[in-house]
Amino acid sequence: MSVAISIKNAVKRYGDNTVIPGLSLEIKDGEFFTLLGSSGCGKTTLLRMIAGFNTIEGGQFYFNDKVINNIPPEKRNIGMVFQNYAIFPHMTAYQNVAFGLEERKIKDPEKRKRVEEMLSLVQISELRDRKPENMSGGQQQRIALARAIVIKPDVLLMDEPLSNLDAKLRVEMRSVIRRIQKQFGITTVYVTHDQAEALSISDRIAIMNKGVIQQIGTPFEVYRQPRNIFSATFIGESSLLDATYVQDGSVDISGYEFTLAHLSKRLERGEAMTLCIRPDDFYFAEEGLSGRIEECTYLGSNYEYIVALDNGSQIKADIKATGEMIEIGTKVFVRFNEERANAFSKEGGNSLMEYYDEEEN
Repeated sequence: MSVAISIKNAVKRYGDNTVIPGLSLEIKDGEFFTLLGSSGCGKTTLLRMIAGFNTIEGGQFYFNDKVINNIPPEKRNIGMVFQNYAIFPHMTAYQNVAFGLEERKIKDPEKRKRVEEMLSLVQISELRDRKPENMSGGQQQRIALARAIVIKPDVLLMDEPLSNLDAKLRVEMRSVIRRIQKQFGITTVYVTHDQAEALSISDRIAIMNKGVIQQIGTPFEVYRQPRNIFSATFIGESSLLDATYVQDGSVDISGYEFTLAHLSKRLERGEAMTLCIRPDDFYFAEEGLSGRIEECTYLGSNYEYIVALDNGSQIKADIKATGEMIEIGTKVFVRFNEERANAFSKEGGNSLMEYYDEEEN
């Protein structure tokens, strides 16, 4: 698959404040690529640099091997969808979608054909003559999506497009965006702080923190094979446990020994590490790490337990609700899925798993 967007050593500064210190990445042609991170991590700044809305203090930006640093936004052939919709309040749905085509001097019947097709594709044909004030947030976002795609952009840029919608509409619009993006094969860069959104919609995800990419991978990779402890704790929930390497894949936690799958072969006996375990990978057993139930929440399909371990650590365990809830204060033994646990170095917090054996920790 060819590379549609290439960024090499991008730098963004605001005065003396460096927001992006030297970022590089490649986005494949037709890929749905998500920039994921908390507020202030630089993801929207990077998106606006790709769009041409922000100045570039260093590095090179390429569209299909062509440097675009000095090309104005209107000549980059991009479609944009914003958090606040940014559709024209005085125009009907039809006029909003047609706007970009008119700017490109595309006239009827081609203009009408393309607008009608897009309105149908985003399932709002019946709103063609309605103005935004008479539409719901979800309908307005569909107009914004149709307007961005109708011009047949080379790149579609989306900045937190669903954050103003309620939970049910967000899930619905995820499906709409994903379906249309795949249908047209548009290279898409999507910005969000919502982990579930990123996991459900992306081909690949870049996790960002303080202008630095922590990991790039598929949704499975960033969730199940985190590259460092930041990625492991940012995506989803995790419990952290101190452990010591014994030998042959075995680790010791407070005197209890487990064998972990996929541990690096480069570890030395006695090496300290941090284990990262997802709540749904814990289970209760006849033996294991001992502790007591401190809290329990019923969530319908599962119980969410907070367990205070005897060694002073605390873990969260999601257990399928097939029986009665275990009472607070009950002594329990906890084990976990040894195929899915991840280990990280005490210094630097980088992965100690065999997936990253070729990289320096």
